[in-house]
Parts: sequence; structure tokens; C-alpha cells
Amino acid sequence: MDAATKKMILEDLGGLDEAIYDELVADCIAQSGGEFEELKTAAAIPDHARLDALGHSIKGSAGNLRLTELQTAAKAVEFAGKEKRSAAEIVPLMAELEKALRSLGYGGTA
Repeated sequence: MDAATKKMILEDLGGLDEAIYDELVADCIAQSGGEFEELKTAAAIPDHARLDALGHSIKGSAGNLRLTELQTAAKAVEFAGKEKRSAAEIVPLMAELEKALRSLGYGGTA
């Protein structure tokens, strides 16, 4: 994220200290990355309840930190679970979620 965007987010979060924000973002990425790994299994089945729950969790964490790309991608996965979409429909949504996570520095599993 560029400096101007980060400054605007910090102000929006009540003047939150940048170091604290960076730590919160790192924690969010780590937690969301773990949930993403669980989502991959849920998407293959598909386990709609798990997609809904994990997508909702990632969406909430990302939204709290104003990580809008991640929030939007997670919301799409959440609603795919709610709407009981097919595995074929979920695949591109998972790709977008992974792209959003990687843009924030998530490395994934080997």
C-alpha cells in the first residue's frame, strides 16, 4: 500500500500508530493465510458452511484494517458459501482471495 493510502487509513482509525497498524496487518495476514488454507479444502468439497464462516472471518478482519481488496475477495467467498455455489463457481473466487492475500505479502504453503 502506498504511503498516502496508509496515512488516510491511520487517520480513519483514529490516528493509530503506524507500527501498531503494521503489526495488526501482519497478524491479519497470518490468520487469514491459515484460514485460506482451510478454505482451499472447503472449496474442493464444497463445504458451504465452512466457506461462509471462514470467508466472513477474513472479511471482518480485513475490513477492520481497511484492507479493501482482501475484504471484497473474502466477501465473495462468504456469499458463495451462503448461496451454495458449485465448486466450479468457487474456484475463481478463491483465486481472487489468494491474489489479495499475496498482494499483502502472504507466501502460502509449499
